Amino acid sequence: MAKEVVTPEVLAAPGVFSRQASGLIRVGSSIDVFIYNVGLVSIGIAIAFNQYYGPSLYPGAQPWLATILAAVGMLAVGATFYFWSVVFPRSGGVYVFLSRSISPGAAFVMSLIETVILLYYAALAASLIVQTGLSSFFSTVGLVSGNKTLTSWGTDVAKPQGVFWIGTLFLVLAGVLLASGTRRYFSLQRILFAVALLGTLVLLIAMMFGSRQTFSHHLTSLTGLHYDKVVSDAKAHGYVSHGFSFSESLKFLVWPLLPLLGAVQSVGIGGEVKKVRRSQLVGMLGAVVATALLIAAFALLSNKTFGYDFQGAIAYNSLNGVAGGSTATAPYFTVLAGILTSNVVLAVIIMAMFVAWIWFWIPAEIAYTTRSMIAWSFDRVAPDRLGWVSERFHTPVIAIGISTAGSIVFMWLIAFKAIAFLTLVEVLLIVWGTVMLSAVVFPRSRRQFFDSSPVKNTRFLGIPVMSVTGALSVAFFAGVIYLLWNDPIAAGPLFTLHHVSREFWIVLGITVAGTAWYLGSKAYRKRQGIDLSLAFQQIPIE
Repeated sequence: MAKEVVTPEVLAAPGVFSRQASGLIRVGSSIDVFIYNVGLVSIGIAIAFNQYYGPSLYPGAQPWLATILAAVGMLAVGATFYFWSVVFPRSGGVYVFLSRSISPGAAFVMSLIETVILLYYAALAASLIVQTGLSSFFSTVGLVSGNKTLTSWGTDVAKPQGVFWIGTLFLVLAGVLLASGTRRYFSLQRILFAVALLGTLVLLIAMMFGSRQTFSHHLTSLTGLHYDKVVSDAKAHGYVSHGFSFSESLKFLVWPLLPLLGAVQSVGIGGEVKKVRRSQLVGMLGAVVATALLIAAFALLSNKTFGYDFQGAIAYNSLNGVAGGSTATAPYFTVLAGILTSNVVLAVIIMAMFVAWIWFWIPAEIAYTTRSMIAWSFDRVAPDRLGWVSERFHTPVIAIGISTAGSIVFMWLIAFKAIAFLTLVEVLLIVWGTVMLSAVVFPRSRRQFFDSSPVKNTRFLGIPVMSVTGALSVAFFAGVIYLLWNDPIAAGPLFTLHHVSREFWIVLGITVAGTAWYLGSKAYRKRQGIDLSLAFQQIPIE
């Protein structure tokens, strides 16, 4: 663990931190951190979106290759975040890193932006658990069993009212779970992880031993669709089959990257992780490697069992409303897998696995945002009450309530206004890219922190490895932002000379409000006789 740097001025200052101890407890083991990060990747969603959008909208793109390329870049990002988590083994994520390396004001504004973005993604996950999880579950199980009631439920839950109310229920459940104790949260996640893994194993076996002929037969018997006609209908309406394309695979990299970004977010709960050096290494880098290999394996198996062109064609028909060319619900990977098995029990297991993977995303995103909030409070940038931690549950219940409420607001916008803030991911990458850039110069610019940490001796040719991985991560993020900016399907530009996106105005508003808040807090604390700058001369409280 890093040694705290405490100057005489800090020791003499009244109330540098809001209290002497955070109230959080270190209960997370290596497996807990691994599950936390793997859950944020949400393997089910990653596979579903890769196989749905890749072959249909990026002709020739191979999702398995794009996933591996994204994982290589994320290994550099994960390694850099690992070094940060060892230097500052506290909760709060990028706020802690940036406030102790470049500027506390910039750190607060950037982490505020990050918090809003992640609350949106928590709501997005809740909407996906309804639209692509429960809807596909009812539709597929109803289709395989011949139960029209279940099939109708699959359509009904995907309507705006169903998306909002059911999604809100999941958000509230996630908030209650987090508030009830981190230990209980981790315990439940272990159980659900076992369920998700079991379902994934069943699906993996089904895909390995399934054949294209069997799938084609079941497709016709269950849906009335004919394999070859689905492809010919798509081509008649503009779908173009394409051989392997490395350039399209590289362009498609942004899709598998989006879920893989979750593989490093345990940096936000660093104050609740035991044996930080081991747990964060296994939890982050292990999650990147394991999930990428699994996602890539399913992409290859999908090509074998369903056929690349067929996946592209049926998704193309669905996206473009080609009559009679697709299934009643969106033909995500799990729907096709359910048709392949044509077995009610197997369909239930596969779809339950899919829902379980999506669930992990929700509480983990909310948890991350709350740890940023309590870090602000500890440093007195935010009200002390925001960082209040229950003595019974050892959780920041007020922050959890605020984060849950904020995600419900986004849930309403997603369900009833169909608002998708696609380019927010570009802003998130800019925030994280700043953390990566700071890592490049951190060993020299904040030598007192770096030299007192265990990572000081981790060098390559005399250069701190933290600086090397930070530089590689900056280059990777710059390339990804370029791809996203020029890809209207995945995101598109945040602004152009002729158009400014809603996301730009949202980020600008947060930036102005966050800057005003920080300056106001600094002035207010000064009147109280508290110099905020002294807090940033040392590692936050534990």
